[in-house]
Amino acid sequence: MTHPTSSDSSDALARLKAQTEKPAAPEKPAESAEKSAPTEKPAEKPAAPEKPARVTMADRLNGWLDSLGSPDAEQIEKRIADTPGRIRRHQLRRRAEKQLRDRREQERQAEEQAKAKRRAELAAAIEETNRLLAERRAAEEAERAETERRAAAERAEAQRLAEAERRAAQEERETEALHIAARELDGTDHVPAPDRRPPLQQPGEELSDAQLLDRARALLPEWRRRDRIVEKARAIETAASAAAEGDGSDVDDRHDHDYLHDAPYVPPYVLPSRQRDPEPELSDTFRQVTVTITWVLAVAAGLVSTGWLGDATSLREIHDGAYRGGSSLLSMAGWWMAILPVLWGLLGAYVLYQWAPSQRSAVRQRAVGWYVANAMITWAAWFLLVHAQPWGLEILAAGATTVLSVRAIQVLNLHTARHRTERTLTDVVIGVFTGWSIVFCLFSVSVVLTRWGANLLWIPGEIWAVLGLLLTTWATSLLTMTERGRMAIALGYSWGLVAIIGARLFGQLFSTWVIIVAGICAFVVILTTENRRYRIARAERHQVPFDHDADDETDDDAHDGFGTDELNLTR
Repeated sequence: MTHPTSSDSSDALARLKAQTEKPAAPEKPAESAEKSAPTEKPAEKPAAPEKPARVTMADRLNGWLDSLGSPDAEQIEKRIADTPGRIRRHQLRRRAEKQLRDRREQERQAEEQAKAKRRAELAAAIEETNRLLAERRAAEEAERAETERRAAAERAEAQRLAEAERRAAQEERETEALHIAARELDGTDHVPAPDRRPPLQQPGEELSDAQLLDRARALLPEWRRRDRIVEKARAIETAASAAAEGDGSDVDDRHDHDYLHDAPYVPPYVLPSRQRDPEPELSDTFRQVTVTITWVLAVAAGLVSTGWLGDATSLREIHDGAYRGGSSLLSMAGWWMAILPVLWGLLGAYVLYQWAPSQRSAVRQRAVGWYVANAMITWAAWFLLVHAQPWGLEILAAGATTVLSVRAIQVLNLHTARHRTERTLTDVVIGVFTGWSIVFCLFSVSVVLTRWGANLLWIPGEIWAVLGLLLTTWATSLLTMTERGRMAIALGYSWGLVAIIGARLFGQLFSTWVIIVAGICAFVVILTTENRRYRIARAERHQVPFDHDADDETDDDAHDGFGTDELNLTR
C-alpha cells in the first residue's frame, strides 16, 4: 500500500482553499450612492412598503456551509499522516481486548468448574455422611433388636424355668397328697404317674394342702381304675399287634369275640366330675336371685299376655287371631298355650332346686344359670312385644330364646349330671324348654311372614313350611343325640309338632304335606334319641365294671343307668 506524501497533501489543500475562497464585492462609496439616488419629489401619497427578499434553499445551504469555517489543513495533514499508526493502534487495542475477554472467559469457566467440583465434592461428602449415618442407625437398630430379642428370650426362658419349677413343685405336692390318700386307702403308695393323670389343682386355683388332700382322697379311686384300664388297653393292643404279626391260624371267632368284649369302652360324652364344688361366693347368690326374678317376670308376662291375669287382650285375639292357629301353615293349634303352665312349673322347680345348698356353688349351675336367666328374659320380652308393636319384632325375642336355651344345653354337655336329682331338675327341665322353644321360634317366624305377606323367591309357602320343618328337625336331632340322648328335648319339640299337625287337620289351612312331614319329623326325633340311648346303655351293660368294691356311690346314683357304670368307664 502506497501512502501519500506531504507535498501531494499540500497541493490538495491549496486547491481546496482556492475553490472555497470567494472575492469580496467592492463597497460603493457613500457619495456615489447618494448621487445615483433619484431626486426626492414631494410625495402626494405614502409609498408602498418594500417586500422582503425570498430566502431559498440554496441560500440556506450556502449559509450553513459558510458557518462551518475553513478546515485546518495542518491538522488534516497530521491525521492523514497518522492514519497507519492509528490503524495499528486500533488493531492492537482490539487484539488486547480480545485477549482480555478470552482470559476473563477462561477465568470464568475455571471458576465455574471449580464451583461445580466443590459442589460435587460437597454432595459426595453429604451422601457419604448420610450413608454412614444410615449404617450407624441400622447397626444401632440391629443391636437394639438383638438386645430386645435376647431380653425376651431370657424372660421367656426365665418364665419357662419358673413355670417348670412351679409345675414340678405342684406335681410334688399333688403326688405327696395322693400318696397320703393311697396309704389311707389301702396302705400302699401306688398312684398314677404325673403324665397319666390330670392335675388336682386347675390353673387359677390356690388350694391349701388340706384342700388338695381332700381332692386327692375323692379322685384317687377313680384314677386308679382308669390307670388299670389304660394298662389293660395297652396290653390288649400289644397282644393284638403280636397276633397281627403272626399267621393267625390259631385264632378263631370265639377268641375275636372275647377280645372285642374285653376292649375298653370309650363313652361319647363327658363323664361327671367327681371333684368337690368350690366354695360359695357372693356372685352365686346374685345369680340365684337373678334367675328367680327372671322366672317371676316370665310367668307374669305370660299370664298377662294370655289374658289369664289382668284386662289385656288375649293372645287368641291379638293381631286378628294370628296366634290362634289358622293364620299360617306352621301355626300351632290354639291349645298350644296349654303347655305354658307346664313350662312355668318345670322352670319353677329348677329355680327352687338351684337354691339347694348343694347347688349354690356347683360348677354346672354357675355355667348354665345365666343362660337360663337370659332365656327367660327374652321369653318374657316375646309376650310383651306381641302386644306392644304390630311389626313382628317378637321373632327377634323368639330367636334369642332359642339360641340361649340351645347354648344352655351345650354347656350342660360339658358338665354331666352327677346324680338323678340333678339330671331331672336341671337337664330335663332345660331340655323340655329348649325343644319347645325351637318349634315355637319356627311358629313365630311363620306367623310374622304371613302377616307381612312375604313371598320369598316366589316359592309356594307349603314348600317353605316343609323346608323349615326339615331344617329344625335336623338341628334338633343333632342336639338330642348329645350326652346319653336327651329325650326331654325330643318331647318338647314333638309337642309343638303335634300342635302344628292338629292345626292343619282341624283348622282352616289344611295341608297334607305339612301334616305328613311334621309327623315324620316328630317320629324321627324321638327315634334317633331313643336309638342313641339304647346303644349307649347296651355298650355299658356289656362292659364289666372293674373294682366294684372301690365304688362309693350315693343312693341317687344306684340303678340310674348313668351312675356307677358310667363313672367306672374311661373317657
